[in-house]
Amino acid sequence: MASITMAFSESSQNTATPAKALVKKRVTKLPASHRKQFISEAITPVDASFSTSSMCAGEPGLPVRFRWRNTLYEVARVLEKWKSTGDCRHGSGEQYVRKHWFRVEVTDGTQMEIYFDRQPRSRKNKQRWWLAAIVEDEKKDNQDVDAP
Repeated sequence: MASITMAFSESSQNTATPAKALVKKRVTKLPASHRKQFISEAITPVDASFSTSSMCAGEPGLPVRFRWRNTLYEVARVLEKWKSTGDCRHGSGEQYVRKHWFRVEVTDGTQMEIYFDRQPRSRKNKQRWWLAAIVEDEKKDNQDVDAP
């Protein structure tokens, strides 16, 4: 997942001019004891449970509660957020935000990576919120097994 950030330099007239496009890659290293379980299934946000603080900036409101596989989950905290971008589909060379990603912890302590798809592929099934992966803590799993 690469994103483009524009760097600006000051000219002698004190106006900002584009210097060059810098490619920044998101590199988040999970602890060695953590592993991701790939899911890639749609989630259903619970009505009127969106965080509205980011909506004024044109970003999607993260659902505070959502359903996945008939279980209700509630977001306890956001651990990380990032965006993935892609080229313009009409050949202009511009970059557009395709997905808004969130690594969240739900109230039972489970960490999940969910994303908002700005341009759903299917016209019939316009699912926008997806559970990409569940981050599992192997140490915690082992402690549960070893407990008497």
